[in-house]
Amino acid sequence: MNAHARRGVECVVLLFLTGGLAHIDRAKAVGGGGGDGQQLAAWSTAYQSQVGSQSTSIAATVRSFQSTHPDFRLAASGVQPGRYQGIMASALGADGKPVFASTGNRVLTDWRDAAGKAIIKPRSYISAQSGDTAGALDPATGAAVSSASTFNQWFRDTPGVNSTTKSTLALTKQGSSYVFDGSLDNLTGSTNTDYTAEASWYFVNEANRNFFIDVASNAEVWVYVDDKLVIDGGGIGGVKFDITNNTVVTQEPCDAAITVVGAAIQSGSTPCPVTVRAKVGATTKDPFGSFTSWSAGNVNTTTGNPRTASLGSSLPSGTVISVAGQSWLPSGSSASSYLTIDSSTTSPNVRAFRNGDSAPDIKPFQNQAAAATFLAPYIDAATKRVKLQTNQIIYLFELGTTNLSSTAADFQDLVVLVTLNRPAVTQTTSTTTTTFSAAPDMQQRIDLSRLPWLDDLSSHKITVLFANRTGASSNLRLETNISTLNLANFRTAVEQD
Repeated sequence: MNAHARRGVECVVLLFLTGGLAHIDRAKAVGGGGGDGQQLAAWSTAYQSQVGSQSTSIAATVRSFQSTHPDFRLAASGVQPGRYQGIMASALGADGKPVFASTGNRVLTDWRDAAGKAIIKPRSYISAQSGDTAGALDPATGAAVSSASTFNQWFRDTPGVNSTTKSTLALTKQGSSYVFDGSLDNLTGSTNTDYTAEASWYFVNEANRNFFIDVASNAEVWVYVDDKLVIDGGGIGGVKFDITNNTVVTQEPCDAAITVVGAAIQSGSTPCPVTVRAKVGATTKDPFGSFTSWSAGNVNTTTGNPRTASLGSSLPSGTVISVAGQSWLPSGSSASSYLTIDSSTTSPNVRAFRNGDSAPDIKPFQNQAAAATFLAPYIDAATKRVKLQTNQIIYLFELGTTNLSSTAADFQDLVVLVTLNRPAVTQTTSTTTTTFSAAPDMQQRIDLSRLPWLDDLSSHKITVLFANRTGASSNLRLETNISTLNLANFRTAVEQD
């Protein structure tokens, strides 16, 4: 191929990379002659030395909203926290904007690949791969969006509803990947926690390169490739926390509450009293009456459950929360302490579960209510996994025996739920007076090998859509090893060739 013909190939490629064309036909791109060898030679000669050699900046559009918009500040308004798929349709509209599909279905358990990475719910245009495991959605639609009309304002200029700012999203070269890892809250030039952002750019696909896109956020992010949805990370995230040796460790400021879901333990045919205690940081709390009084603090009653109490407001990040249960052996009109189990002691008599964990399969002792009875609203019948809000932890206590191989060890003597909520957010003009950490609580990946329509050595378009509707600071980590992203920045070098 002579220099003139090669320059023509380069200019055509760069035109679509910068938005001039949506797709290149490789045969036409090489001037109508030759086979793959000629195309590959042109590709190698023109661009191979530039592939993956530099970072790149992508144009982004940011739309700021008032906190009073009905779709924003949902985490502080009582909407059930969680990840919701199905808010956006599988394809972008004719205007290149997302299309409203539903108010969302809460993710009960993630679909995952063989490596355990969360992936989108299967689509007809996304190939399955060996080792994929199925997840589950709540069949009932949620309330992650108010309506189609309010959703349509998210990524469209709407006078009186949002204001638009142009910005850039810088991807830094880290090893073999391009990475953005930080907050988008400052893209408008000042801190903003009520906004959406969108960015689109083109890349050249190379088959068999194991290209991927991986995102993580405490807010919401969706990714389309060639206008097809490939990452579906919508929803209202819960408070970030860890479970360490059966204790809860908060990872951001929060309010905490405790709920006795149920209790069932008896001696013969006589119910045994059960009392509950919690420790929040250095403070000991008896939320349902005295822990040391079988009569004043008994929660194993025929009525009254579930019962809920506060464990504190505006708890700082790093607060350690543990729960203890105590059973009492009745004797006539009195009772004596029988067995005390504290989650902070790593006792095997208490088990802690969070959303997505495998549900326990424990048989009830004698005629007592099964743990599954208490847990029925918290277990997905199809997947046999625990389904909680992302800001919840559930404890099962065995308070009748320390011989866990005994049939009496049924872990339904006390079932306790701990819920963490973000504190109410106070609005002061356009900024918030409460600050939050930005730990991600969703992560999702798409391997481009799953997208059968992608042509080798042809252009394709990525669209990233982001929304921060939490009323708190947000973060985004976007990583991709698509080494041809930087070619859009190579126009000057080509024009000088």
